[in-house]
Amino acid sequence: MAAIFKLVNLPKDEELTVDADDKYETAPKDYWIPVRLTCITEDHLLTDRVAPLLKVFHVTNDRLHSFSSPVTDRGIAEDTNGIASLKINGTPIPMRSHVFTKKLNVPLGEYQTSIKAENNSGNIAYFQFKLVRKPEPPPRLAAIKEPGVYMVQMAGSVATHIIKMPNLKKCRAAVEFLTNTACTVHSGRLG
Repeated sequence: MAAIFKLVNLPKDEELTVDADDKYETAPKDYWIPVRLTCITEDHLLTDRVAPLLKVFHVTNDRLHSFSSPVTDRGIAEDTNGIASLKINGTPIPMRSHVFTKKLNVPLGEYQTSIKAENNSGNIAYFQFKLVRKPEPPPRLAAIKEPGVYMVQMAGSVATHIIKMPNLKKCRAAVEFLTNTACTVHSGRLG
């Protein structure tokens, strides 16, 4: 810039105006154009080169499996300088503390899901995975052929564990301390 402009210190807050209608150039003039460069004053903007930590719960082998819709994506986005924005598939998501939650309506099949977190210093982290929605498996209670008392643990509308119990009294005692669990008496007949 020194080759273009003559560098001379001007007094503080002094401005120079140039008459645009000055058609009488009698001598070369020095014009000063005040140039203001933004000064980065915050230390973290100079030193933070690390992307935020981004984690999505229940994703294994880059896949999140579900049997029902909507599917809830939950995870954590953390950074020492704070998270400026978080987006799932391009949609901004509000966060509480460092936790995010978003319900996605997903038809049957596989769908690519992308999460982007940006910290206050402009560093970006991406997390991509496939959301796999499968049809619900048939109820496992129909597979019970032996008569008896069974303790059934449910996950939503699907039985996840079926445990044969010695009697109804012991089953009820076990169910008392569990959630989403019930006792059933099965006669052993199908249909």
